Formats: sequence, structure tokens, C-alpha cells
Amino acid sequence: MALLLSIGAARASVAGSPSSADPYEAILDRIEAGSLDEAAQMLEAADLSENAELRARGALAMARGDAADAAKHFAAALALAEDPALRLHLAHAQLESGDAKGADATWARSDPEGAGRALLGVRISIARERFPEAYARALAGLERAPAQLDLEVEALWLELELGLMHAARARGRAMLRAHCGVGDEGERVRQALGAAFAGDPGALPLLESLVACAPEDPEGRAALAAAYARAGFARTSAGQYERALLRAPAARRSSWAEAAAQQRAAAGEHEAAEHVAMQVEDTNARLALRMELLFAAGSMARVVAVGEGAQALVQRRPELAYLLAYAHYRLNDRARATELCRGLLRGPQAANARGLLAAMGRRALAEEGE
Repeated sequence: MALLLSIGAARASVAGSPSSADPYEAILDRIEAGSLDEAAQMLEAADLSENAELRARGALAMARGDAADAAKHFAAALALAEDPALRLHLAHAQLESGDAKGADATWARSDPEGAGRALLGVRISIARERFPEAYARALAGLERAPAQLDLEVEALWLELELGLMHAARARGRAMLRAHCGVGDEGERVRQALGAAFAGDPGALPLLESLVACAPEDPEGRAALAAAYARAGFARTSAGQYERALLRAPAARRSSWAEAAAQQRAAAGEHEAAEHVAMQVEDTNARLALRMELLFAAGSMARVVAVGEGAQALVQRRPELAYLLAYAHYRLNDRARATELCRGLLRGPQAANARGLLAAMGRRALAEEGE
């Protein structure tokens, strides 16, 4: 959005109406093509009007990611000649440089028909944390020009932010109907819907349609798995996570494997949980997960075997130290359980450790009374 807005601003209503053969237009072409060094060299050599030079320098700065410098050049061009179209792009540069309040004031005086104006207004309001205003701007923009995917996505997130779940799900269904299939827009919609509704039990029909639309997309399937988990369908959730794992990108593999293992455990399928947990790539994360799964399965001897073999990890993770202490207690090794609990008395597991020490004390007294 940044580059396109800046180029549009630079091309707009420069004094002298440069022709396509004008050096100014050639500079903008080079910027739009991403040849920024070449554009800079052409800019230094060109004989441009002051207005055109300021606009071109603003476009070049924006393309280089220097929004503050772009704003400075656009503002200077506006000081030479008022131009509502350029104000839109000055507002964008101000927003990108962190001046959302200034951007809002500039945006209000920009061209009402400017390309991207509604989207920019929404993002300014979001930056100012004025979410109802942002939503109103999004709806107004979509009423004027419905086929704006970026604006649809912003409206969707704003509905979620404002708690308008029914409206968000309805919008999601409409977006999926309009964009289901291949292509960049379809992929963008699937990503947006998967991120928006992952873990939402109320969106299960929508997420099932999302998976039906692109059955090979692991992200959508993982979003569906998370929703099944929240709805309490542990076995179904685990199955969906495991299918997602077949095509999981490297960055997702471990988290999805952990989620699948937890859902298998919740379904009482402890052996299957351990099996899928082996796909967690980080050794320490895998060991921690195994301890948690074994504890949930009641396999205290195995908790002890894993925990005592991973002392460095247990010492860094108080919650694991407590699980190990409790496992020793259940196996009647009170000396080791006491030792572990005493090491937890000054940390986040202190309450649990004190409770376990008290339980061991009561048990000892009961045995002495016998």
C-alpha cells in the first residue's frame, strides 16, 4: 500500500502536466519498478520543477521506507500548491511515521474520491485505537465500493475486536463464497479467516467450509482443529491436527504436534499422544510435553524416569519440578519429593509445593498413629 499510494501521489497534478516522455515520469517508473538507486541517480540529474522534484523525492523516500522524509517532501509540495490528492498520501506518510493524529487531520482534507482513502482512514482510526470509528469508516467505504478485499479484511477484524461475532461470521461466509478457489485473493481470504476464527466453536461450519474449499491447506485445517478443541471434541481435533501435520510448514510443526498430543491425551488416547509428541522438534519442549502427558496418564514411574533424566530442564521449569515431586510422592519416595518441594518454596509453584509438603506430613502422622 505504501509504495502504490506514494507513486499515485507523485503522479497526481504536478504543475506542467508532464508527458510520458518527461524525466519526472521516468523517475516514477523506476521507483515503481523497484530500481531505487537508478531512480535516485535520474532525480539528481533531472531538471524538474520544484513541485515535481518534491513529489518525486517523497515517492522515493516512501519506497525506501523513510516515511518521515516522505512526509516532509509531500508537505513542502503542498505548501507550493494545495492538492487534496496529495494530502491523502501525506496522511499515509504521517501514519507510517507514527503521527496518527496528524495523519487523521490531513486525511480529513484529502480527496474524497482518492484511491485507497477509505482503507487509509480505517487504519488511521485503528492506530488511534478508535475502533467504532474505524468500523464505521470501513462500512462506509464498502458501501461505496464493495469489491475491496483489504477493506473487507479490516472490517472482519474490527467486528471481532468489537465483539460483533454474528456479523464477523456472516462476513467470513460471504468472503469465502466470493473468493473460494485458487489464486492470491483466495489464499489471502483463507489465511484471514483461519487466523480470525481459529478456536471459535461458533465458527465450526465456516471453518469446515474453509477446509472444503482448500483441503490441502494445513493452516485452515489447523484452525478447524483448534475450534473442535474449544468445542470439546478432542478426538476429532487431534485427527484434524494430525492431517495438518502432513503438510505443516516447519514453523508450525512443533506447535501443531503439541496440540495434537494434548488432544489425544484429552481423549484418553495416551499411547497415541506420546507417539505424536515425538514430532515436537525441540528436545526440551518434547521432554516437557512427555512429562505432562505421562503425568496426565497416571504413569508416575515414567514421569520419574523422564524427569530425573532431564534435571537441567526440570531445574529451569518449576512446573515440571512439581510434577516430578508429586510423582515421587505417589511412588512413596517422600525424601526426594520433599527435596524437590523445598526447592520450589520461593517460586511460582510455592503454593503447590507447600500443599504437597503438608500432605506428606499428614500422611506421615497417620502412619505413625497406626
